[in-house]
Amino acid sequence: MNQKLGKICLIISGLLIISTLTACSSSTPTKTNVEKLNYIEISKDIKDKVNSYWQQQELDFRSEMEWGRKKKEMIAEREVSWQKNFQKIELPFPSSKEQELDRLLTGLKHKLTADEVKIELETESSGSEVAEAELTVKLQSAELKDKELTLYHLKMTQPKVKARMAFIIDDLGFNRDGTAELMEIDRPLTVAVLPFRPYSTSDAEKAVQAGHEILLHLPMEPSSPVSPGEGAIYTDMAPEEIRTTIQKGLASLGVEVAGVNNHMGSKVTADNKTMSVVLDYLHQQDLFFIDSSTAPRSVVPAAAREVGESYAVNHLFIDNIDDKERINKQIQYLADVALKQGELITIGHIKPNTIQAIKELIPKLEEKGIQLVYVSELVK
Repeated sequence: MNQKLGKICLIISGLLIISTLTACSSSTPTKTNVEKLNYIEISKDIKDKVNSYWQQQELDFRSEMEWGRKKKEMIAEREVSWQKNFQKIELPFPSSKEQELDRLLTGLKHKLTADEVKIELETESSGSEVAEAELTVKLQSAELKDKELTLYHLKMTQPKVKARMAFIIDDLGFNRDGTAELMEIDRPLTVAVLPFRPYSTSDAEKAVQAGHEILLHLPMEPSSPVSPGEGAIYTDMAPEEIRTTIQKGLASLGVEVAGVNNHMGSKVTADNKTMSVVLDYLHQQDLFFIDSSTAPRSVVPAAAREVGESYAVNHLFIDNIDDKERINKQIQYLADVALKQGELITIGHIKPNTIQAIKELIPKLEEKGIQLVYVSELVK
């Protein structure tokens, strides 16, 4: 009897153990495979596009980079991997409009545009000295629902442009001393070339190759009995003769011309009848006019408004006295005027002292926040 009872107890104990093990087994969750989403390659593609863009700019800037900070996170029950890239750039003063912060950011946005990315841009000013911007590239995907992944973040700073200044260099066409030095200046300058001179076409072509803007330096009758030279406009000319003379002068340079300014011309620019014909013809040709300010009572502003012609006025000649120190002082005085006004046009001549003074003062002008521009950018 005792043996039977012992066996029964053993059987009951075994059943209890099996039941317990079964219960424990059923309470342990079954391990499932978590879906993984890997966006590392997209992150690297963004990085490569950014690197390529900055290499194309040929800018001497300071940069701090932190590439490849890998991120992993559970999003919408998926294991998501991506790479967050960070860059901080301090840009130099923009020596041309193409190097300005807004334009560089616009170019970068265009480079990064893709269906799966969203680009956010914020710009602000830090006082009156520095412009700042932040650009963020985020990944958007239906798989992530409302979650956006930051792939690239850029912080940029750049000294502000406080004023713009245009230098016009008159009297090219003779291959004079200073011409070669002028072509070596790596900043936007405007050169005014006389027509029908021994080197008119050659000087104009060299200026185009140097990246400068070209004006026809149109000879005009002065009040004094001095010949303005071949290709000049006189007050006793018929309208058709005026138009033909301008057309031939433009053609003689052999390059694309942005506009016209007067060589001498104190009598013509004070004569409403003659200037109306000149400005109306230039308007039809889509060419602006720069009044060199050789006449104390110029009719150019009134006549230009009447025919709808775009024009601007020379503020001051910088080299009436051909002395480098005096020219330096003139330019520094004009720099202060430009900072007060916001923009300014000035004229010099193709002389070694003038060209050397401009070249030497460019860094100082840029330190003040003055950007050199083509005169066409200041024409109204």
